[in-house]
Amino acid sequence: MEKTVYITSHWSSYSKEFQYSVQGYAPSPEGEFVLVEERVLHFETPNDIELRVQVAAALRRKKTKVLADAHVEVKEIEERIQELLALEDKSK
Repeated sequence: MEKTVYITSHWSSYSKEFQYSVQGYAPSPEGEFVLVEERVLHFETPNDIELRVQVAAALRRKKTKVLADAHVEVKEIEERIQELLALEDKSK
């Protein structure tokens, strides 16, 4: 396979240095990323089935994380509900 990639750079106010990335599209002239170099790469791609298996595995990992995060949040909400219901009415 042959693909044109774009090496870009932008200033990181966090690390106080230029950061570089490679992307499959040219940076926007209005954006903060500047084009450093454009290259044509030749590489072998995995077969379609292999890519589908890898993407499915990544989605399963994401699903597990989302479910775990949701479980923690639901538990915290339930604790707050129970705390509110356990309060005595002290206005009487």
